[in-house]
Amino acid sequence: MTSSESSASNRQTARKSAVLETRAASSLLFEIAWEVCAQVGGIYTVLRSKAPATAQRWRDAYCLIGPYRENTARIELEPQLPSGPIKATIDDLSHRGIH
Repeated sequence: MTSSESSASNRQTARKSAVLETRAASSLLFEIAWEVCAQVGGIYTVLRSKAPATAQRWRDAYCLIGPYRENTARIELEPQLPSGPIKATIDDLSHRGIH
């Protein structure tokens, strides 16, 4: 690869990254799976290992959803009040009578 091809490739990568960041800034990311709260299996391991990085990137726009299981919630769940765009959506639904 020549230096001009490498430079063009780097610019293209930077543009793609900027587009992804813009989409992330205006989007919500929900991951919905039984394994969110079931501490067994490969999917749980994947979710657990990628959650910190995903939460750092998506901040208040990232939400993992799974069934509430009291016995695992005591160990894994860190209760937090909704914030950001997720709170705004919950508030809007509540005002419409959807609970």
